Amino acid sequence: MKIAFAGASDVGRVREENQDSIFVPDDPPAEGNPALFFLADGMGGRKGGSIASQTAIAVLREYFASGPDGDLPKALNDGVQKASMAIYQKSEEETQLRGMGTTIVALAVQDSLAVVANVGDSRAYIFRGGRLRQITEDHSLVAQQVREGVLTPQEAKTSPMRNLITKAAGAIPDVEPDVFREHLEDGDILLMCSDGLHGPVEDAQIAKVLSSRQPLADQVQELLKRANKAGGPDNISVILVRVDNEATTGEMANATGDLTEKLPGGQTSQQAPGAGGSAMTKPFIYLVLLAAAALGLWWYFSNN
Repeated sequence: MKIAFAGASDVGRVREENQDSIFVPDDPPAEGNPALFFLADGMGGRKGGSIASQTAIAVLREYFASGPDGDLPKALNDGVQKASMAIYQKSEEETQLRGMGTTIVALAVQDSLAVVANVGDSRAYIFRGGRLRQITEDHSLVAQQVREGVLTPQEAKTSPMRNLITKAAGAIPDVEPDVFREHLEDGDILLMCSDGLHGPVEDAQIAKVLSSRQPLADQVQELLKRANKAGGPDNISVILVRVDNEATTGEMANATGDLTEKLPGGQTSQQAPGAGGSAMTKPFIYLVLLAAAALGLWWYFSNN
């Protein structure tokens, strides 16, 4: 199965520095090897965010260059965990980097299979039959509230806590990514993006761009343009991967339902409570407590 791909990153209209990092290969992989794509959205201050996202991409590239053992789901899981450990260790060694972390979405495409691993709120989607569907699940406070029925998706978009994430690479040494497996069909388009795109740009607008007959590189630029036109409140990163580079984006396959399979939790056990790593978990515990307090105040004033 052939693929075409393109990617780009933009600082946006508000930020002074682009703390997103992406990896898109220069050429298609050799026969029998997976095509790999990585995207990271860093956080942790003016310096830390860039270092965290760049470290994540560098570690993932090095890990896969070494030819990891095991199947793709395990390899992506282990690669993300190695990236998280490297970021954490770097933050422990340099006090000015304490608290830095990054989202990660990593994609491997081989034959008719796509495997995605994610941590945080950067996303992977699949576009098929004119329908855009999110593959990954956000690790954020509002996403959790939507899943629990506390908020509607529309309420989540305007929540003052929409930027609070509950999991990030580097925040704890043994982060556990979610891993998904998606069976592909000719004409499918896979989209990876940071919240600089999926935050300000509605899914319907994204789907409209992906429905066009433009080359993938032009579609990437159009998505960046739309995010900036919507205010460009954050760094914007976009990667597109289309299955079968001889098909046009206007010739989508018919929708065949949700083929995403969420795989069981990570390959290593989670850290036991109290077993070290407390310095890394404190910032996120603090944010969650702060968010809970803010939610309580909002509920009180809206009902009185």
